[in-house]
Amino acid sequence: MKTDAELLKQTITGNRQAFAELYSRYKSELFGYARAILRDEGLAEDVLHDTFLRLFKSGHTIRNPEVLRQWLYVVVRRLSYDSLRWNRHAEPLNDQEPGHEPTPFEVVERKTSEEMLQDAIEHLPAVHREVVFLREVMQLSYEEIREMTGTTLPAVKSKLFKARKVLAAVLMPYFQE
Repeated sequence: MKTDAELLKQTITGNRQAFAELYSRYKSELFGYARAILRDEGLAEDVLHDTFLRLFKSGHTIRNPEVLRQWLYVVVRRLSYDSLRWNRHAEPLNDQEPGHEPTPFEVVERKTSEEMLQDAIEHLPAVHREVVFLREVMQLSYEEIREMTGTTLPAVKSKLFKARKVLAAVLMPYFQE
C-alpha cells in the first residue's frame, strides 16, 4: 500500500488514480468529521468535495506531504465552520410536533443507549461536537486534536471536559434507577 506522501506526489503530477485512492482512503472519516460539526449531510458532502477539490488544485503547496491527513482535517474544519457561518440553517429543526416534548419513557422506549448518546452529541455546540468526534469516534490523541484544531492542549482538554460534563448531565436521567 502506498503512503499518503507517495499518493500526494503522484496526484500533484496529475495521476488521477492516486487522487482517487486518496479520496477513497479519507472520504468516510472526513465526511464524518464535517457532519459532526455541521449536523447536515448535504453540507458535509459539499465540504468533503470542496476539500478534495482544494487538494487537487493546491496539493503542491503542502510543504510536508507526511502530514497530508492533518492538512485534510484542517481544510475540512475551516470549510465546515465557514459553512456554519454562511448557512445558519445547518442546525436541524426539531421534527417533533410543536409543544410536544417526549417523556423520558418515550425516549428510552424508542432509542437504544447508543442512539441516545448519538442524539445527545448532536445537540452539543459545534466546537464540543468536534472534539468529541475526534477523540471518541476517531480515537485521536489530545496532541493530534490540538494540531488539527489549531488550538492549545489545555483548550482541547477543556472543551472535551465540558462536552463530557454536558453529555453526562443530559444522559444521567435515563440511567438512574
